Amino acid sequence: MKAKKRKILAIVAAALLIVTPIAGIFTAPNQAVVIAARKGHGRWSHSRRSTRRRKKTKALFTIEFNYDDSDENGRVYKAPDKHPVKLWYSGKMSVYAQAPGKDGYMWYKIGRNQWVNSYYTNKPKNANGSKIKTNNANNSETVKRPKKKRAHWVKENGQYHYYLANGKRDRIDYVGKYLIDRNSNRHKVPIKRGGNHYRDALRVAKLIARCVGHRRGDKQVKRADIAAYYVRLFADRDRYTMRGRYYSTAYGVFIKGEYSCAGTTAALGMVLHQMGFKYKHVHKNQYRHQWCQLRLDGRMGYADGDAGFAGYGSYFLHHKIVSTPSNCTLIWHMNLVDSSLNII
Repeated sequence: MKAKKRKILAIVAAALLIVTPIAGIFTAPNQAVVIAARKGHGRWSHSRRSTRRRKKTKALFTIEFNYDDSDENGRVYKAPDKHPVKLWYSGKMSVYAQAPGKDGYMWYKIGRNQWVNSYYTNKPKNANGSKIKTNNANNSETVKRPKKKRAHWVKENGQYHYYLANGKRDRIDYVGKYLIDRNSNRHKVPIKRGGNHYRDALRVAKLIARCVGHRRGDKQVKRADIAAYYVRLFADRDRYTMRGRYYSTAYGVFIKGEYSCAGTTAALGMVLHQMGFKYKHVHKNQYRHQWCQLRLDGRMGYADGDAGFAGYGSYFLHHKIVSTPSNCTLIWHMNLVDSSLNII
């Protein structure tokens, strides 16, 4: 009887050597096939799968962001005080780690490669870990927050206007979800994915054309220059790439968040068409720099949505590089934000 049992066990063991590798092929990497014998019996149990789960990291505490219209409130960084990303949070969040920053404040980790400054939360701390309080309390350090002038929205006569940190009213800009026109009025950007990529991009192009407008005495070169600067503002938020389905389309620049010089040229061309301009897409479908060529005020000119300006004459032709025009919107807006630059 014992010899018969040994023979059966030997046959089962040989079968396991064959079945186990085969079973591993149909098993996910985080799963394992377990086959075990019942103690005290010669029979084998059915195979069962056990899934390994990652241990959840426990949150240290929760924070809540203070309400503020500044761009830094709720801004997410990949590391403390380094590498900001285009992501903002609001409301309550869990904190899983904290680390001191070079700016003198403690930084909170709220996710993988996601850090926020404690200064903009309801639990601000100094870099040394001491709490920041505005009133005197026992066993606590009293630190006054530095008063910083920040850009903010102001409602005036039923319209919202954006004031810069220097107190000047902003114009021709892209702030948050809004485009600011030449009169400082804001317009919400219609970022919609309706399935028709051309129509989705066309909605944004029409808005840019309305923001540029047509004032009395405006030259064509000025209107084309403002349109090119608006396209550049979208590209500044996008990811540069030469791969994918949308990098060379207006949809990629306005909606998808990816661009190249081919994409900015297509986007700017769509805007120029809405403004009544006829243009030529230079170097289309070529691995070279691309821009729009058009007639401005009766002269041959150019408009570059990647660079963000327009002007008269030739552009990047015969190895001739054109410098940024001193009277373009790009230079004007840099002086508006920071007048100490004195860029002429």
